Amino acid sequence: MRTVPTNEPEMVAAMHDLSADRAIAGWRSVGADMLAGTQHAIARFPVAALVLLVMAVQANAAVGGWAWAERLFEANGLPLATSAMAALAIALTCESHDIAPALRHAASLLAAAAIYAIGHFDTAVHLYEWTFLAAIAGFVLVGPFIARGTSDGFWMFVVAVMFAGLLALFALLLIAGGLSAIVASFSYLFGIEVPESLYGHVWMTTGLLAAPLFGIGQLPRTFDQTITEAAPRHVEASLRTLGEFVAAPMILIYAALLHVYAAKIIVSGEWPEGQVGWLVLTFGFCLFAALMVLHPFLRASRPPMRTLIRIWRFILPVPVGLLFLAAYQRIAAYGITPERYLLVLFGLVTLIVVVLQLWSRFRGDIRPMAALPVLALLIASFGPFGAIQTSISSQSHRFERLLGNDGRVADSQQAEASSILRFLETHHGLDVVALDEADFSDADADGASPIEQVASAYGVDLQAGFRVDGPNFSRAMPESPAIDASGFDVVIPSLAIGTNASQPISMPGGAEISIELEGSAILVHRGETTVRFALSTDQRAVWADGGERGGERVDLSSGTKRLALVASHVHGRRDGPTVDSVVATVLLNQADWN
Repeated sequence: MRTVPTNEPEMVAAMHDLSADRAIAGWRSVGADMLAGTQHAIARFPVAALVLLVMAVQANAAVGGWAWAERLFEANGLPLATSAMAALAIALTCESHDIAPALRHAASLLAAAAIYAIGHFDTAVHLYEWTFLAAIAGFVLVGPFIARGTSDGFWMFVVAVMFAGLLALFALLLIAGGLSAIVASFSYLFGIEVPESLYGHVWMTTGLLAAPLFGIGQLPRTFDQTITEAAPRHVEASLRTLGEFVAAPMILIYAALLHVYAAKIIVSGEWPEGQVGWLVLTFGFCLFAALMVLHPFLRASRPPMRTLIRIWRFILPVPVGLLFLAAYQRIAAYGITPERYLLVLFGLVTLIVVVLQLWSRFRGDIRPMAALPVLALLIASFGPFGAIQTSISSQSHRFERLLGNDGRVADSQQAEASSILRFLETHHGLDVVALDEADFSDADADGASPIEQVASAYGVDLQAGFRVDGPNFSRAMPESPAIDASGFDVVIPSLAIGTNASQPISMPGGAEISIELEGSAILVHRGETTVRFALSTDQRAVWADGGERGGERVDLSSGTKRLALVASHVHGRRDGPTVDSVVATVLLNQADWN
């Protein structure tokens, strides 16, 4: 207990003590608020917080240089991030329906486990990762408004979620950036050595744990907010200006152009150009985005926004018809790919949204405009009806149609067959066209890769689809992280060799050399001496158009001197052929140049 001061010096000292106590109390209050905010976020979304913690631990172990952690994080990073969003989406959905916390957390855990399993076994379910991630992220927004809520409440919730995401981004930049600056100051100002990995730990911990927890802690707890007159006037004025003077005129002009083009198609009888589908996709995206972003201010809108609101459902069918025609033309010629699948899916979703406008219950409701694309992306993401599996089936049937009676591909169809096999390899669908049940997961005894085994069985030249007619060629070779350096004791990695001598290269023994390229030879300069290593016509032909062999080691000799190249990129002319530039690992012997 403090005594009451009786003179001026004691009163001044007491005031200083009181000020110090208040400062300490202020710092404690800030710390307590930060801790309380984190605790609330964890208590509200424990499953999402747990997944974020696992991600942060794995990432920090990978930054620490543990090889097993690097492999684990590379394999689990995206599945864990998607499962964290799924847990968050289910928790918010359950909250909006007033489900008890115990059931809410259990549902979040089950959702996170299911979504992680899909992401982890991506090859087995033919997962299209980016659409899957987009669908789960979208479900965070639309989940709380399934079978409940209003358009106004949905709009306010989306704005609040976007604001929370922006705050999380600011937290990342401020916390991680500030700590990095402080650590760097210790290093540069005071000469204290700081391991580089420390910066990685700071950014990984903040980006995967601290900032996301801060962001989800700001998510709204109510889902039925209304847009009131208290909305900031400058925001309303800005959005009105954007809609009435920018968005609406441009969309109406875009719609007029598409309708004129459709009339041209009808009159001329020509098929629409291949890129029309993407133009329609852009048009539809801009239209729906404008309707959703400007939703609160459409009731009192002025021309031309009012015109767009009245006619938007009538100006969509014709562009969507163009989309379907363009997609049909490409699919008939080249089969289904994930991109074409999504293009057609967008057209179907657009038509469903237009049809829903026939019912007064859905007219002007922006929730179906957001929910239907999310559902469509989820369907497209995996499984037998997904974009990848559907595309694999389409391309495999297309490949089968190329086979002759002898089960081989004709010379005239080699490029098409090569393109199909490379597509199937990229999307793990080679087994669909394999001749037997063999496991194509590894190279065979002769070193042939799975795609090479399949191509050999059907007589397909895998390079056929990569040959480009014309006077010039440019090739990137297959590379291996391991270089065969046997017989040489000096390795010069990734050396760019052109028609001018390279910068001087210091050999281990002290000699300096430079290397230059002629159209048919490698020149090595040592002082006044030049040694010419001739490139055979066959070797230049291999680089110009030699299939998978282009990246093999090339051994050259000139008298008693030897040199080897492992090319990664080659440019040249087919006439000859000649080589204009090459990027290669160069192998030399020190004794040849001392």
